[in-house]
Amino acid sequence: MGMESYLGKRLGNFNSSFYNDGIRGQCVWYVRGRAKEKAGVDTGIRGDAKTWYSQAKHKGKELRSDSIACFGGGSFGHVIYIELVENGWVYYTEANANADNTLSSDDGLLKRSTVSQFYARKGYQGCIYLMDYKSRKKGEAAASANLHYRKSPGGEIAGTLPRGSRVTFADDSRKKAGGYTWRKILVNGKVYYAAEEYLV
Repeated sequence: MGMESYLGKRLGNFNSSFYNDGIRGQCVWYVRGRAKEKAGVDTGIRGDAKTWYSQAKHKGKELRSDSIACFGGGSFGHVIYIELVENGWVYYTEANANADNTLSSDDGLLKRSTVSQFYARKGYQGCIYLMDYKSRKKGEAAASANLHYRKSPGGEIAGTLPRGSRVTFADDSRKKAGGYTWRKILVNGKVYYAAEEYLV
């Protein structure tokens, strides 16, 4: 996905209307804006970060791309935007990590850690799954990353769908190949294959 090239860079546009809700520089202000900007989701959750996980409708302990990781430590807790989970790495962005309570140059910068290191962080409660907030019909999913679709399971790439795209399954079949589980999906009326691991 090439996320390494963005490490240390700010991904969000803080001048956009997505970041007009809340006190600038706070962690909850940032993840609320980033969720709207990147995933097109407003969870409607308000209050201190330590209460977000209990308020969430769609959540779990597993780290997923385009989710909000919640922590219950300290007086107010903390929330972090998970940009991508891939190959044992977690790429994430956050604000107010240094508790300066103001918008600063380190807010929103892309960071990464191993999955195991992230799970071990103090106060980890779990993740809010943003893609699950998008209403979908049975037989549909959303791409949790830029999604390559292929002519055969693990075969030649026919095209790529942007992260967050809705995907319709052609049927309920699954096939294992190349370390992935492949599903038949419909793109412009034609059947292709996509890795189920990137469909939520």
